[in-house]
Amino acid sequence: MAVVKRWSKPKVKYENMREEYENKETIEETVEEIEEVTQEQQYNLENFKASKSKQKSVIKINQGVATIINTEKSGKRIVFSNNVMEELGNPPKILISCSDNAIAVGERLPDNQNFLSIKYSKTKGTIYSAGIVNELTEMYQLDFSNRTSITFSEVNYTTYENYKVAIITID
Repeated sequence: MAVVKRWSKPKVKYENMREEYENKETIEETVEEIEEVTQEQQYNLENFKASKSKQKSVIKINQGVATIINTEKSGKRIVFSNNVMEELGNPPKILISCSDNAIAVGERLPDNQNFLSIKYSKTKGTIYSAGIVNELTEMYQLDFSNRTSITFSEVNYTTYENYKVAIITID
């Protein structure tokens, strides 16, 4: 008859593994503490000087209501503020008419059927038209020699045939 030996769990090996694991955790904590101390010594904050600059708050009193952008690379367009577009009722197309010192913008204007499509972003309405930008640049002698855009900030509103019209003053 054959003798069968039962395998028993080695208790010594398990206890040694547990001690090694606990020692490893202690060593890792010690290494982290040493790294923190080394970093603190490396950056002695007493050697740093306070900045002298103060923050200035910039408040725009007159926000722009319309901007004419005239660039060769980025294109030519007119951008109207969200406030102007909301006052006009966010129309899909508008008309632009010119006087000596202002432009009229609205859905209906006298003697004008040259509708311009508006592309809306979250905050603005934009007309992409090189023709109207060139026309306004020539008519009001706008100087784009040292800049790419001119912003206008004065607007008044009137009505024509029950449609609101924005009158934007060209300075």
